[in-house]
Amino acid sequence: MNNTFEITAKKEFEIAFSGVGAGGAPNGNGVFCATITAADSAETGVAATDRSVCGNNTITAGTLTETLTSFDSGIGAVFEPSATVNNVGGTGADITAYLIDTNEFLAFNDADVDNLLGVVEFANPTNITAATTNIDISFFVTEGMSVNSGGVQIFLGSGPFGAIVTAN
Repeated sequence: MNNTFEITAKKEFEIAFSGVGAGGAPNGNGVFCATITAADSAETGVAATDRSVCGNNTITAGTLTETLTSFDSGIGAVFEPSATVNNVGGTGADITAYLIDTNEFLAFNDADVDNLLGVVEFANPTNITAATTNIDISFFVTEGMSVNSGGVQIFLGSGPFGAIVTAN
């Protein structure tokens, strides 16, 4: 799948937060927070910026376009082409994601990343037989918005992802 995601979110909190603006500077403060219309990346050694705005009145969410080129981004990070999340969204399933190049090999650096490959280990097997008439596959994002470790700014980003398969 493509490693670029469009995220639109807005949320009202019980306590006030600051948005994340240009260069990581605060972008408003309040209990209402939303994505802004911007393009950003999750890449090695670069702190995420221009993602959210907060205020004391409801805010119209913009579309944040995020390009994922490393699973370990931020200042001082090293390139990380894979990541695993266990018990995704409480489903009991585990997912490992890989950033791959144009030849579908594991990427060596941020510039090498072309796509994202996810491998899901389901908690329960799905049996598909000759009598199966329908297969439903659900794909979902389990954490599209999180509060950063400082607890004062709201960080909006993509992933992790999950999938559920059922057969009838």
